[in-house]
Amino acid sequence: MSKNRPRNVILAFIRWLLVLLFGVPEASGSEASRKRKDAGETPYVVRPDFLSEAEERFDRHLERVAGMFDLRVHRKVRIADVLLVPPGTPRWQHWFNRVSSKHVDFLISLGNRPVAAIELDDRSHARGKRVERDKFVNEAFRAAGLPLLRVRVASDYHHGELETFFRKVLDADYSNRPR
Repeated sequence: MSKNRPRNVILAFIRWLLVLLFGVPEASGSEASRKRKDAGETPYVVRPDFLSEAEERFDRHLERVAGMFDLRVHRKVRIADVLLVPPGTPRWQHWFNRVSSKHVDFLISLGNRPVAAIELDDRSHARGKRVERDKFVNEAFRAAGLPLLRVRVASDYHHGELETFFRKVLDADYSNRPR
């Protein structure tokens, strides 16, 4: 009997117990995980990083500034969950499909009401397909009347640009509200 056998048995038992009690799956790279995938079972695993490093850096800055205005920050929001195609619109399915698989990096809301969106643009936004996608997204937000701010990725961010943007958004929002 090898020295590691008792340890391996104990680890296997602990894994089995965790799955039984908490539904904790094994690591995505494990042999058991690969066998499940090969057997045709649902292959999903949790992403190790929800935001890129650049998004994470900007997010910390954005949270601080948004908090000064009592705004909420939502991350990676599907555009179709924010912009609606009104029922009865000719070619409804076409317009819905154009936004259904796209997202914005950040959605800003006042309570539960969207007031703006922010896209963090890195070098990839200069590529052909991405330029076309960005033009469409800009037009969709313009048509809906929801401000969209594009911010270039940077190593550091300053409050001024976001503060000015939020002031304009909130001033316009309050002046356009029905009384």
